[in-house]
Amino acid sequence: MRLILCLLLFVLLTFVGLSPVDAAVTLTVDGLAATIRNDYVELNFKADATISTVNVQGTNLAASGVKSFYLDWNDNGEGVFNPSSIHIVEQTSSRVHFYWLQENIENVFTIELHYVMEEDISGIYSYAKYTNDKSYAVTLGETRMVYRFQASILTQGTNQVRSGTTPTTVDLNQCTTVQDSTWQFPNGTYYSKYDYAAYIRQINYQGVYGNGFGAFVVSPSREYHGGGPLKQDLTVHQECLVANYFLSGHFGTPGLSASPGWTHIYGPFLLYFPT
Repeated sequence: MRLILCLLLFVLLTFVGLSPVDAAVTLTVDGLAATIRNDYVELNFKADATISTVNVQGTNLAASGVKSFYLDWNDNGEGVFNPSSIHIVEQTSSRVHFYWLQENIENVFTIELHYVMEEDISGIYSYAKYTNDKSYAVTLGETRMVYRFQASILTQGTNQVRSGTTPTTVDLNQCTTVQDSTWQFPNGTYYSKYDYAAYIRQINYQGVYGNGFGAFVVSPSREYHGGGPLKQDLTVHQECLVANYFLSGHFGTPGLSASPGWTHIYGPFLLYFPT
């Protein structure tokens, strides 16, 4: 009997006792590059805060050869998030919170791009904090987060209102261009990147999926978007792209003019990778 009890105790300590350690959140920082993981997903970020790999169950879902997980903006010219430092807010075995900081750029907001990973979520939370710390107004026409994934794996797109196969660049190269990001297929049907535009108040998520994998942007609240509850915007489109527009001029929405001292948090939202 004592031998049986000892064996049971050994099994419990070996398998049950070690499982929280296996599921722990870890963060490794190398300069401005960072790798964060839990038991479900591992994300490898480059020094510019874009992604190199999104590993889910041993499969990399991040698109190769193109930028992904990037923050950019447009206001009389395009700009891309350019961090100068990385900061750890919290680092425990159950939660890690860190952010990249962009600052001291003329006519550009100071931006904090935050990520928070917990041990029991197959994904990572994110939000961006914009601050005008200048002595003058700073304007913005459009700003967004863009996520590109493997089109050969995640072949379907959805914005909760509409779902379907998202075409690849190879598909569109066989089509006739009609007008502004609109194509006609050889069979006579049409596709536009605006097909998956939606009223943001009607949707809580947008994403891509297929072959047993998925990648979704989940927003429990849409209060953080510019434009209010009647705002329409793009969500997903060709080549396995998922966009989260914080502010855009699509469908006639005006831009932003932020006075000195203005600050706003875009988010939070969850990047969810179902397993």
